[in-house]
Amino acid sequence: MKKLRLLTVLFIAIGATISSCKKDNDDNNNKDLLKGNWRQVKEVDSQYLNNNLQYTNIDTTFDANEYIEITNDKIIYHGEDYQESYTIDGTLVKTKEIGGDDTDEFTIKELSSSKLVIEYTYEYKQGNQTIKEVSEETYQRKN
Repeated sequence: MKKLRLLTVLFIAIGATISSCKKDNDDNNNKDLLKGNWRQVKEVDSQYLNNNLQYTNIDTTFDANEYIEITNDKIIYHGEDYQESYTIDGTLVKTKEIGGDDTDEFTIKELSSSKLVIEYTYEYKQGNQTIKEVSEETYQRKN
């Protein structure tokens, strides 16, 4: 019986280790794919009131000289005087302004060698109404 319990604990430990390694590998793969220069090509902003869509706005006009550069540990906004450090956990990216206190987070919706789609979601109460604002940004890798 002791051997059976020991084997069970051993299998659980091995499973947790393999799962942890896979998650670390996924985070590293996402970080490797994220690194580089990205130019925004589309933004879709939507607002919901009590889970009912109120409006959607689509913008595809962006200054070609403005882009983001993602390095191993920070995001640099070229065309603006702004930089953030970041951490990645699966598809969740948490950012913190360098030299400031602003923090944010976004979800990676799609990531390939040429395309990046991220989503910011903000939800808050206004009286007894729940307002949710969703911004989906699409980027193309800049050569």
